[in-house]
Amino acid sequence: PSLQLTPAQVQCALATRLGALMPVARSLANNTTSKCTGSACKGAAIDPHGSHLANCKHGGGYLRRHNAVGICVVNMAREANVPSLEYEPYNSTRLPGEPNRRPDLVLPDWVAEPGGAPQVCSFDFAITDPSLPTYAVAAARRKGAAATDLATRKRNKHAALERSRGRRFIPLVFETHGHRQRQVDKFMDMMARFAAKTAQLDATRFKARWTRCMAIALQRAMADAILSRAVAVRRAVEARNISVRTATIPARDLQDVFESGSPTFAALDDAFFPIPSPLSLSEP
Repeated sequence: PSLQLTPAQVQCALATRLGALMPVARSLANNTTSKCTGSACKGAAIDPHGSHLANCKHGGGYLRRHNAVGICVVNMAREANVPSLEYEPYNSTRLPGEPNRRPDLVLPDWVAEPGGAPQVCSFDFAITDPSLPTYAVAAARRKGAAATDLATRKRNKHAALERSRGRRFIPLVFETHGHRQRQVDKFMDMMARFAAKTAQLDATRFKARWTRCMAIALQRAMADAILSRAVAVRRAVEARNISVRTATIPARDLQDVFESGSPTFAALDDAFFPIPSPLSLSEP
């Protein structure tokens, strides 16, 4: 897997990790007409730290970061020669009532604990943001509080059903700021041992490399979610501004306004949304 990030992705990742103002979000927050267009968001304002852009359910960010981690775990298992794994990426095509009832990954003969017996294990991937109001207070007091709380809620919700299916349920929870719930590290330790045994790979290097891959994949997915949602909000504001101003624009210029890349559209774009330098995280 690639360990590279674009400048825009690095910018978003750094701002998220440091709690700094995010330029792409700040440019939207400074415009009073910038509101989220998601039906469930009800015109929520865009905060300059990008929290809403990262967690908005209408931008596909949940799917991006969930599946980015899932694909990394599956590729890691395949490299370790784990047999007969069953993986289903989360999507919006599942039947009603089923998205919360299917595990993301099933390993038929997995040893979850050192010295334990092989058993069927089902895994559920989850990513949470500790800066959300639900977790902010607890996360400020205790490292990993958001991941621990979500793992507990996942276990309470799914463990009984998976047990009735003859499976052991194990949640794998990550935080957007980089922390991993302890069950993730335990899973990766067991995967590294398995890789050393079946694929003759160095366990320490195997775990270190896939830890980096997962971290980069998660930050890339987070950045893409923020940037794509920012584009959607920006276009919605542009459309509103254009519709308001068309009364003062001669009819012969209307076609230029709506053609992407035309001088008129570019001028309106720069006037409505001046974007800071892609590599600048400092205040103006």
